[in-house]
Amino acid sequence: MALLAVITVGLAGYALWGVVRAFPDPLRKGSDAKGLAQRFAYFASALT
Repeated sequence: MALLAVITVGLAGYALWGVVRAFPDPLRKGSDAKGLAQRFAYFASALT
């Protein structure tokens, strides 16, 4: 049961990191077409 909790917390953290990569843009991907596509991919990854 503890392992399941650890996995759940890890996946939630990974999803949160995807949202952070998509919206505040700490990796500085930019707002051009390529950057927005990469940031959208980060957000899609966070949702899945």
